[in-house]
Amino acid sequence: RLAAVRGLGDVYKRQIIPHYNAILSIRQDIYANPQREYRIPSLARCAGLSSIYFQELYKKAFGISCGADIINSRIENARRLLSETAYTIEQIAERCGYNNSIHFSRQFKQVMGVAPSKWRSTH
Repeated sequence: RLAAVRGLGDVYKRQIIPHYNAILSIRQDIYANPQREYRIPSLARCAGLSSIYFQELYKKAFGISCGADIINSRIENARRLLSETAYTIEQIAERCGYNNSIHFSRQFKQVMGVAPSKWRSTH
């Protein structure tokens, strides 16, 4: 059933997923501002939902948990910064919302399969 929802366009999701517009707006903010600190309870309040219901609807709408999507937005931004700038790994970590470059590097490697410095040298 979830796979069927994932394949639907935004028009249909608006019709079948309660609060879709609010959740979509939150997701757009997450991808536009990956450097911000996001907390599920705060995001849920923005949508006027409980944390549990927010997370359920988010996953139903996008096929990914909100927490994993926050990480994806940060890694996507990091990939762009690694390929388009000369920022240090520490500067990129900060610009992607990480307080610690070691945590950033571990998470980047977990998602991408290689360390940020290695990824930069091949891209």
